[in-house]
Amino acid sequence: MQIGKKAFLLGEYTLKIIIAVLSISLLLYLLFVIYGSYNDDKKIAQAEADINKIIEKIGLAKTEGVQNLILLEPKGWILINFNKGENRPLSCEGNCICICEEAVSKSAQPEKCSEIGFCKNIKENVELQKKVYSIRKDPVLLFRWSDSEFEVVTEIKIEYKENKFIISKNE
Repeated sequence: MQIGKKAFLLGEYTLKIIIAVLSISLLLYLLFVIYGSYNDDKKIAQAEADINKIIEKIGLAKTEGVQNLILLEPKGWILINFNKGENRPLSCEGNCICICEEAVSKSAQPEKCSEIGFCKNIKENVELQKKVYSIRKDPVLLFRWSDSEFEVVTEIKIEYKENKFIISKNE
């Protein structure tokens, strides 16, 4: 049986098309991975800047009274604190405050903050009025946290009362 020239060319072109589609798919995947990595780095830098502002305001609250701070980025991440003795992120040695992505469950939150987020150890005794504040412009409830533990926030208030700093939603 003899294969004609047209059949031979058809197989050759099909192979070229398959290789081209696979190459384009690989390039798109690599582009997506690089962009995602850049985006995470950008959000971690934003979280670090916000944590540093919070710590600065904590220092001012003791001497100057109530301090207000607007938190807009990284949108969708959460502000949470971990106290000594609790299950906490790896970077936390004692009390610490974190801005990180929300985890799939409360028990997985410390690990998520270790992976994608920024935490800083603090000497001061800090208490969040709610356990978690979500940094969002649009009030979207998170189903992983009960209403008593969670609140959407864009502006926080830091005050010094009874030998501790209290962070709450500024209304």
